[in-house]
Amino acid sequence: MKLTAQEIKRIIRDLTDISLKIITDLVAYQIRKGPYNISPGRNYVAAEESVAQSISENYNSLEELRLSLVEEGDGMKGIESIAHKIYDHYYKTSPDFSSVKEQISATKDISLKAITDMVAYKISQDIYDKGPEINYLTAETFVAQYIAKNFDNIDAFKSNLKEYGDSIKGIERIANLIYRKFCNPEILSEKDDDK
Repeated sequence: MKLTAQEIKRIIRDLTDISLKIITDLVAYQIRKGPYNISPGRNYVAAEESVAQSISENYNSLEELRLSLVEEGDGMKGIESIAHKIYDHYYKTSPDFSSVKEQISATKDISLKAITDMVAYKISQDIYDKGPEINYLTAETFVAQYIAKNFDNIDAFKSNLKEYGDSIKGIERIANLIYRKFCNPEILSEKDDDK
C-alpha cells in the first residue's frame, strides 16, 4: 500500500526513519537560507510538508526511497541530493498557475496567502463583490495568474516582494498592484503612488 503524506509526516516526527528526518532538516535549512525564511518553526513545518508530499508522490514505499538514496550516492551524499531535489521542486521551479494556486490553498507560503487575503478584501469593497467565498477564489486566481505570468520562479517573486518592503507594506503594495491590474486596469496607466 502506497504511503500517504500524513503517514510520512508521522514517520518524520516519530524518527522511525532517520534519513527522512535528516532530509527534512536539510530542506528546512535551505528554506531558512532562501527567500522563504519566516521562522524556524514555520520553516520546519513547510519543509516537513514538502518532504511528505514529495515522498508520497514519488515513492511507493520506504524501501523504494532507500534504494533511491543509494543510487544518488553513498551516505550523506544521497540524502543531500534528495533534499536538494525536493527544495528545488517546491521552491525553485517555474511557477505555473496551478502550482501557485495550490501553494495559496494549502497555505504553504504565508506571503502569498496574505496577498490573496488583501486582494479578496479589496474585491469585497467594490462593485465586484460576490460574497466571501467567491471573492477569495477570484483573488486566488488573480494572484496565481499574476505570479505565473510575471516571474520565472518563486525566488524572483520573493526578491520583487522585498523591493516593495519586508514588512506588511510590501505585501499591501503587491496586493494593490494585483487588484488594480485585474479589477481596475485603467489605474495602472497612472502613476503608482504606493511606490
